[in-house]
Amino acid sequence: LGLPDAWRGTLSDDLTISRLARAARMKVIYEPRCLVPSPVDMTLPGVFEFLRRQYRIVRVYTPAWWWLATGASGMTTLIYSASLVLTAVAASSGGPWPIPAATGLVYYAASLLKSRLRWAGVRPFVRVTDREYRLSTGFETLASPLAAAVTLAVLFSGARPALGPRRHSDGRGAGGCAGARRP
Repeated sequence: LGLPDAWRGTLSDDLTISRLARAARMKVIYEPRCLVPSPVDMTLPGVFEFLRRQYRIVRVYTPAWWWLATGASGMTTLIYSASLVLTAVAASSGGPWPIPAATGLVYYAASLLKSRLRWAGVRPFVRVTDREYRLSTGFETLASPLAAAVTLAVLFSGARPALGPRRHSDGRGAGGCAGARRP
């Protein structure tokens, strides 16, 4: 596959391997025992910067997945927002407010089911205490609508057209950062 050369100047080792394996018509297999929990020990701005960097890497290496994530987050945000606005407008004008309210609730219930299924699939392979599990799933339960809007904002913030070396206004490079190039 030529990994050493392929990794030179890249942002992502796993996406590079996936791309090369796909080009060589090899099958990439998921191994759940390789899943490693990562402690989240950063500030809120640090979280946003981490997410922006991750989505930017996805945009560079797998743009179709970036567009899918953008569309899904946009649709979710639109459904939640529209159901709230239409419920409020219909209720204030004596209209059929239960219809948009029910639409939003059904979509919310579906997102909760998706969350539970995701956790059920991951939990056997990651050691978490019952308390950590309850905290994580509880947070997802409460933050699901907000998370979609934040994800959409982070996706758009990472949509800068090109990745490359950043330069100071006087033309100097950005210190030790050589930037990133597509292989």
